[in-house]
Amino acid sequence: MSWDPMLLVRRVGVVALTAILCHPASAQNSSAPEQLLVEAERLAWLKAWTKAEPLFAAAEYAFAARGDKRNALYAHINALRGQLPRLPVPGECLRASRESS
Repeated sequence: MSWDPMLLVRRVGVVALTAILCHPASAQNSSAPEQLLVEAERLAWLKAWTKAEPLFAAAEYAFAARGDKRNALYAHINALRGQLPRLPVPGECLRASRESS
């Protein structure tokens, strides 16, 4: 009996693809908001607030969906910094003071 190398490659490929696709999605997404937050904070440290803002907003949404109010608020407040060039500052200062009360 002779071995066909292409048959072996196909079988290994099918097994690898099956393993990747059958990996639980919940295990992949369990730290997604945290990863977004890490990348957003990295961009913020580089003073790239407008690039960090959508990541903070996505993290806020994910934390809120998870029921994590603390981290959702943290992401929301940091997202505001990226929005400042587009927002009226006096109105945002008033809104921020109301939210912190």
